[in-house]
Amino acid sequence: MDLRLTSLLAIEREGSFLQAAKSLSLSQPSISYHIRQLEREYGIKIFNRSGNTQHLTQEGNVLLRYAQRMENMENSLRQELNDMESHVRHLTVGITPTCSEALLGRVFASYCSAHPDASIRVVTGSTEQLVERLDSYEIDFALVDGAVRAAHCEVILLDTDYLCVVMSPKHPMSKRSSMTLEELKKESLILRDGEAGTRRLFEAGLIERMDHIHNYDVRLEMDNLTSIKELVMANLGVTVMAYSACRGDIAAGRLHACTITGMHLMREISLIYEDDFTHPEILDEVRKMYAALN
Repeated sequence: MDLRLTSLLAIEREGSFLQAAKSLSLSQPSISYHIRQLEREYGIKIFNRSGNTQHLTQEGNVLLRYAQRMENMENSLRQELNDMESHVRHLTVGITPTCSEALLGRVFASYCSAHPDASIRVVTGSTEQLVERLDSYEIDFALVDGAVRAAHCEVILLDTDYLCVVMSPKHPMSKRSSMTLEELKKESLILRDGEAGTRRLFEAGLIERMDHIHNYDVRLEMDNLTSIKELVMANLGVTVMAYSACRGDIAAGRLHACTITGMHLMREISLIYEDDFTHPEILDEVRKMYAALN
């Protein structure tokens, strides 16, 4: 990779020209020279300097983003070449927290079982974060819930899912198959934070009915799905989540789910990947394994 771009990345990571020089075993004047070269080549100013500190300009941020993408692409290239030599395939896969981790774990385990030369690393993030990671070549593909809007991504629909009210089997309404919004307003809610896809879908459904989340007793907001389920199992509140995220717990009798009367909160579960992904056979096999295990 271009050493000048490597210097730019080092400045961003280390926080200063001096520390960047130390990390690359170069002199500080060399780092400064690399930045001047980049500024001349692209006709931009990369840093705004104030005293001993420097901040990226808008143009500098654009250059940094492309430098990060190039670094990730080079790392992916080296990894794929090493994989070919050692006959091992390393994959980095993203999932959103509300996708069924248990089901996806079985899918990935099945893939690795069918391919002893495969190794999969799973990272989590919001759909937006995973799309950014795809764009910068940090991950190979992702399984996400909710709508996907990204011009550079291809989408394979894996499944459709729906939101439901989830409660402890000890809850007084645990024998019910549905409940109304008026009944839900009387409950203590434990929900995902406002940026979660399921939370946004629930709130959008309320707005369509001229309602608002502020009319509900939201006692606790947290990002950890497992912790939410544990609190609900302890009958400390109810939650609204995707059925697929608690299907195993429902089957085991640890949780109970019911629909919300008059609300059809459907969501999609999709496999997304960059349009230049070079191994479509992997995606096809993951899709088939998901369908077989679902």
